[in-house]
Amino acid sequence: MAVFNYGLKSEYATDRTSTRSFALTSNPALLVPRLQGVEKPSNKLPTMQNLTMVWLHANEFGTEASSAALRFHIACGGIRVMESIQRRWDELVEVDGVRVLFIPNTKTGKPHLIPVGRHMATVIDEIRKLSGKCEVIFPGRFSEVTPVSFTAVSLTTFDLGDFGPRHVRAGAKSYMVDAGVPLDSLNVFHNHALTDIANRHYVKTHRLKDKIEVINTWDRLLGDAISNIQRKDMRAVR
Repeated sequence: MAVFNYGLKSEYATDRTSTRSFALTSNPALLVPRLQGVEKPSNKLPTMQNLTMVWLHANEFGTEASSAALRFHIACGGIRVMESIQRRWDELVEVDGVRVLFIPNTKTGKPHLIPVGRHMATVIDEIRKLSGKCEVIFPGRFSEVTPVSFTAVSLTTFDLGDFGPRHVRAGAKSYMVDAGVPLDSLNVFHNHALTDIANRHYVKTHRLKDKIEVINTWDRLLGDAISNIQRKDMRAVR
């Protein structure tokens, strides 16, 4: 669609010097029927209590790998689901003295680095006993080289609440904005397409400092929520 829009703009530009013409009068891409089944951003916003209950009880549902993948996804603070659960052990690397998760293929087409936060490290240490000798961190049920499926992780979530793994992104981003994290830092962390000229062409840094601020804030929010629920449970037992 963008190509045709550019063609229309060039076709009728007042400073145009070329005589070549494609006789465009409208954008033909607009005539193509839209796919109704394409995923759309959801308006569901899981509460911190929702996310915490999943964190605490995910291991009661699904397989060990799928429940660990779901907890890891929550710990990652809202990055895309497939970019968190389908990772390999050799993608845990060190950059500038910081332990990071290296994601080579992303929706934006560019590699992405996520600093390994406290809750991410907890899940990694737990799952290492199960999959430390596999290629992937969260293996599927029938293969050591094929990662756990999105469906398996989703089923674990729906057993615990009326939301799915993709909704974690909205919750994490919203609560971190409320906590004072700059939206620009969150967009960098979540690998949203940055369309301004500077970010598209000139900024080559991974901005690890900003990402560390984001993951530390998320670790604090998640840790506080977990502690609050655990204290309530302890008072109930007494």
